[in-house]
Amino acid sequence: MKTAVLCLAVFLLAGCKDNGIETPMPIPVDQLLAVPTSLRVEGKSLYLATDIWRNFMPGSRSTLIALIFVSTADSSQFPATVSADAVWIVYYSEVWSSYFTDEQIPPDPQRPDRYARFARGGPLWEPGVKVDVIVRVYDGLHMPHLLRATEQSIGAPE
Repeated sequence: MKTAVLCLAVFLLAGCKDNGIETPMPIPVDQLLAVPTSLRVEGKSLYLATDIWRNFMPGSRSTLIALIFVSTADSSQFPATVSADAVWIVYYSEVWSSYFTDEQIPPDPQRPDRYARFARGGPLWEPGVKVDVIVRVYDGLHMPHLLRATEQSIGAPE
């Protein structure tokens, strides 16, 4: 059992390169779609929410942008020891994976229950399609966990 947990941890922590850009280790689609939609970490039940869109404004590259929110289920303070570093977005059998950007998202005083991160430069999937989003979350001991949000819509700003 310990060996299996160690192998999973190594697998989740490893990365690879895609066109010279560091990306998280590929995970098979069936395993991504089996990831739970809630997670208990640091004594808190966590869930995932997203805001995903393509920017069609003139001068933009029109690539997929994902704003990810990991939140406490009871709206209590988000644990300061919990973080996230990577995202996998599944559209049918296609998977786009990315590390989150270094952009600092200021805490929202109205929403102390959530942690937010950006991923940019995603695929050119059409607005209106549904995707599953999986995020790698680390607990206070820096152990990785995966968390999923299902049937998230890709939008387009008006």
